[in-house]
Amino acid sequence: MKRFHLSQSVRGALTNWGPVDWVNATEWITRDDGTKFTSGSELKAEFLNLLASGVELIPCDRCDGFDPKNGCPGHEGPSRIATGNAFRDAMQNNREISTNQ
Repeated sequence: MKRFHLSQSVRGALTNWGPVDWVNATEWITRDDGTKFTSGSELKAEFLNLLASGVELIPCDRCDGFDPKNGCPGHEGPSRIATGNAFRDAMQNNREISTNQ
C-alpha cells in the first residue's frame, strides 16, 4: 500500500491564515537549519518568498522525493494514520514542519 506525507499549501496559508495563525505557526514551522521564525510576519514573508520562487507545497515531515509543486510522490509500506487529537498532538508536540525543499 502506498502512503503519502502531508504537505502544507503555501498559497493556501497566504490566502486563509490570519495574523494569529501566522504567530501560532512559528511554533511548528522552522527554517531549513531548524531555527524558529521570530514572528508571524517573518514567517509570512518567507512564505511569500517561497511562492515567488515557485514553491507551492512544503512537507509536513521528512519526505524523500518531495516535489515543491506536486508534494509527496508516495512511498510503499504500512500505513500510519493519525486523526483528530492524535494528529494534532503529533504535529504540535513531536514534529516540526520545515520549509526545506
